Amino acid sequence: MSTPQAIVSIGDEEVLTTDQLKLVAQIREKLVPMLHRRAECFRGTIVPALAKHGVHFRGWHDLTTVQKLEAASRGHSWEFAQAL
Repeated sequence: MSTPQAIVSIGDEEVLTTDQLKLVAQIREKLVPMLHRRAECFRGTIVPALAKHGVHFRGWHDLTTVQKLEAASRGHSWEFAQAL
């Protein structure tokens, strides 16, 4: 017979068992360094290589009003730009 699992709750809603919470922590422990390496590769290798070919990433605040209007007319927004 297995031991019942404690439940992590938020308010009245049961969210995760303790085993599930431990698994999430283990996944996070492995995933976060991978995400950091991916970001470093993007910024340190991919972005400079694209720039050599005339492709430049700009912040929303770097765009002219005309460029912002064009992006907005295509359905892009600041939130979309942040995801990039």
